[in-house]
Amino acid sequence: MSYFRTTLFTNTAKITIGADHSVGSYGLWNEANFQNDSGGDISIDQSSEAGLYNGSGTFTNAAKITIGANYSVGLYGLWNKANFQNDSGGDISIDRSSNRGLFNEFGTFTNAAKIAIGASHSVGTYGLWNHAIFQNDSGGDISIDRSAHMGLLNNFGTFTNAAKIAIGANHSVGIYGLVNQATFQNNSGGDISIDRSSNIGLLSSFGTFINAAKITIGANHSVGTYGLWNIVSSQNNSGGDISIDQSSTTGLYNESSGTFTNAAKITIGANYSVGTYAIDNRATLLNSTCSECYLYAPLFNNRVVLK
Repeated sequence: MSYFRTTLFTNTAKITIGADHSVGSYGLWNEANFQNDSGGDISIDQSSEAGLYNGSGTFTNAAKITIGANYSVGLYGLWNKANFQNDSGGDISIDRSSNRGLFNEFGTFTNAAKIAIGASHSVGTYGLWNHAIFQNDSGGDISIDRSAHMGLLNNFGTFTNAAKIAIGANHSVGIYGLVNQATFQNNSGGDISIDRSSNIGLLSSFGTFINAAKITIGANHSVGTYGLWNIVSSQNNSGGDISIDQSSTTGLYNESSGTFTNAAKITIGANYSVGTYAIDNRATLLNSTCSECYLYAPLFNNRVVLK
């Protein structure tokens, strides 16, 4: 284990951890301020708990970090409990975790560069699990593949996206592509694509989901039974553009307790079949004035409000 607790550690060269033997619980453990600046190249393998653990302080990356390229890194590839910044020039790749590729448990994770999760090998049950504050800002480019259960889980806190997130572009991400259980905002500049889930592309089961940018579900590969399943409050606000294809039963399913409000554009089934229904509404679905809703399969309304 490499343990850093000095006031500031700055790296501009190569650090190799766990290339030949096990390094114990953590590959790299930071409890202060760590900067991996231009020219830095950190590789981590053979930890048993987490490849990179940021316990406190601030970890700032503007170069290359490779986690689990050759050997398992334990439960988590990257585990953040403080402040983590992947700035311009940053390039983080995570493979070979057994439970979560990237686990943001506490603090704030800010990304403005590249993060590739599961590009080469399985990352376990979850690709990216957020339990705090996660910001994918302009310049951010997150790709998630090879998870067994969920590609991206927003379990608690707030996930704000204003850049690119590609889920399942190349390999299966398990049962669900994106699951929201808290507050998720896809703001202007956001571009989320979801493919290769086996049951539901996007599931909003708790909290609030707000979209004001682009979401593309099933453009390149099947997303399973449902494209988008809403149980709570989801809003497609001005600037929003949601397209859904390649579900086997229903494109958009609004369950009995849900409220889905569209004030922008939704296109369902334009390029591929979405199954029996484009929309199956069992609750409140509001299609506001000046909004656009293009359906290429039947609409089924069996509940409270459809406007």
